[in-house]
Amino acid sequence: MESLFQNYPIVIAIVIAAFIVILFYLLKRPKERYIKVDSLFTPAELKFYKILEEVVEEYKIFGKVRVADIIKVDSEKARGNYLKYFNKIARKHVDFLLCDPDTLEPVAAIELDDSSHETQERAERDVFLDKAFKMAELPLLRFKVRAKYDKIEIKKRIEDATG
Repeated sequence: MESLFQNYPIVIAIVIAAFIVILFYLLKRPKERYIKVDSLFTPAELKFYKILEEVVEEYKIFGKVRVADIIKVDSEKARGNYLKYFNKIARKHVDFLLCDPDTLEPVAAIELDDSSHETQERAERDVFLDKAFKMAELPLLRFKVRAKYDKIEIKKRIEDATG
């Protein structure tokens, strides 16, 4: 019993030291800060969105839609690799999605390709998405960012893709 009291100051010192370390960690931990974005779209995307609103009357237009919410993994064909295939689409999005106004069934996806699509990583992503959307039988249209757009051309490409 006497040896327990002899170690008592050491135990108290360890507890106090642990408390100080935890307190220091909590106080020095970076604070999470979040702020609202100025716009859902980049300036180029916003410009294209406004043109889509003019030329696409028969569909609802959605922006920045996650690919995994548009196409899904065929679990029968994935054969135990569901997560592998899901992870390939889970963190990707398309710039715009056109949907049937009554059912919200996806009709076509649209990517607005700027200079970032010229990098190798982005080019590989684009090839993958093109294949995935083709497999899902959902048109994926690509438009290059331009200073000025031909509204008739955009409307025709959408009509051709959506039949």
